[in-house]
Amino acid sequence: MTVAVWDAVVIGAGVTGLSAAVAMQRQGLQVMVLEAGPTVGGVVQSEWLDTSAGPVLVEWGPHTVQGSAKALLTLAEEHYLQPQAAHESAKFRYIWKNNRLVAVPMSPWEAVTTPLLSVGAKLRLLREPFIAPAKTDSSVAEWVTRRLGPDVLENLLGPFLSGVYAGDPAQMSARATLKTLTGFEQEAGSVIAGAFSAIQQKKREKKKAKKLEIVAGNEKKLSPLTLYNFEDGMHAFPNALANALPEGLLHFNASVHGIEIDESCGYRVVTATHTWRTKTVVCTAPAHATEALLNGLPSDSTIQAQQALAAIPYAPMAVVHTLVPLSLFGSLSPNMVAPVGGFGCLIPRSSGLSILGNLWPHSLFPKRVPEGMALLTCFVGGATHPIVAQWPLEYTEQVVLQDLQALFHLPKPIDPVHIVSRLWPYAIPQYTTGSDGGHLARAAALEAFQAQQPGLFLGGNYLGGVALNDCVRQGQRLAQCVEEYCAQPARVAQPVA
Repeated sequence: MTVAVWDAVVIGAGVTGLSAAVAMQRQGLQVMVLEAGPTVGGVVQSEWLDTSAGPVLVEWGPHTVQGSAKALLTLAEEHYLQPQAAHESAKFRYIWKNNRLVAVPMSPWEAVTTPLLSVGAKLRLLREPFIAPAKTDSSVAEWVTRRLGPDVLENLLGPFLSGVYAGDPAQMSARATLKTLTGFEQEAGSVIAGAFSAIQQKKREKKKAKKLEIVAGNEKKLSPLTLYNFEDGMHAFPNALANALPEGLLHFNASVHGIEIDESCGYRVVTATHTWRTKTVVCTAPAHATEALLNGLPSDSTIQAQQALAAIPYAPMAVVHTLVPLSLFGSLSPNMVAPVGGFGCLIPRSSGLSILGNLWPHSLFPKRVPEGMALLTCFVGGATHPIVAQWPLEYTEQVVLQDLQALFHLPKPIDPVHIVSRLWPYAIPQYTTGSDGGHLARAAALEAFQAQQPGLFLGGNYLGGVALNDCVRQGQRLAQCVEEYCAQPARVAQPVA
């Protein structure tokens, strides 16, 4: 399909860009999507591997989405994707402490008795409601240590942040990363008080929802605490969105060279082979790529936006999938946990191991792995170990095998049935602090830039959250912004000096 002037050109076919494009297409807008790579989804990639033991489905990016991710799961079902629940054992998670795996507490009593925190650390938590709220943003490490104590940082939140964000707590912005917890602090004066209030509110909402379901006769909904995936992996989601676009509206290997002002319609989006004229541009490329695309928009606000984009770092991540026989773990001592039932484990940075975490996909979705086999998925790198980006993948795999031997107290080195790896040089954007005011100030600068550059909208996981559900919601908000912009009387974007 070719039109003289498009309503919107979307740069990037990740989850944010595709969610925006699908929403705009439904609104009747003329939309073109340009993707620099050969496929959709960004880091959301799934792959069936042929191994000597049989076919195995691996995830190169996110492995699951929580049932509370309403925007994503609703959109998935609208595109005929049926979420598949992970095995109930997925609720069991572990943290490496004192040379063994310790279960993450799942109840108030377990929180009181957990060996993850010392008696002193638990008593230290009693002081939390009496600590005054912070007046300014700080690093996660500073904030958690001040409010909850160093043990909570080292043995609970630190490993969690490494596993989810691949981040360094000493560099991460507390208010940009821990929005819920810092929100409790600011609104209720205490994390514990805010959490208790939120739990009570959720209970009231749950009771109200149940009454409405009984009256309406609704079917049972997805559990917000359950983890889900799709039959052919997480990549099925962006793939379904791409397939929903009419033929010819999604171009692959279409690297954008720049965005320019077009005095007759709004903008020109320039690739190596074509120039697209459009009323609006929705740029969902990574921050470092977006910075270069703005060179054709010379103005003071553009320079400030580019400085903000350049200040957003990305952490590299290597993903290593290791297939081994489950019988390998048959001789583990009773105080060890074999990767048979559970989601996986997280590794504190003080452990001496290189891996950030180890997931057990064979336990989450048993049908994706041959019977009698264990699939161990390890993550290496992140902001605390960026040197992984310089390692050959073969070396990374050997490091992982050594760490797995230590992790599970195996008597000899692992001889895997199959091992495969991939490096993401720009895996996850980091919401860091900094002399420029940190991530919150950078986001504010980008908001100001968009206000001064009408018709140009920025999005992606470097803004508004790294979770897939955040990306879906952001894409849908961008679509709404484009619809409202295009509904206004004809106007042409002009750079603001």
